[in-house]
Amino acid sequence: MHMPSIQQQQSPPSHPPPPSQVYVGSFNTSPIRTDVNPHGEELFAKEQHDLLTDLYEIPQRSCDRKVCLLCVKEGRMFVGE
Repeated sequence: MHMPSIQQQQSPPSHPPPPSQVYVGSFNTSPIRTDVNPHGEELFAKEQHDLLTDLYEIPQRSCDRKVCLLCVKEGRMFVGE
């Protein structure tokens, strides 16, 4: 009986990786001029919140990735037996 190779057994990823996140920020020390850009203050506050949230989630995502890799390795070992 012909056994498919490991490469044939692997299916394509179900979800492509998300695109890289780009955050809006400024090193300007003067306050945001709401008369020029009324949405500027809200935008910077939201971007700061998103950046901090993503930074705090890095350890959790790292652990999730390691668990997934371990499951894939164990699955290959199981299939190979």
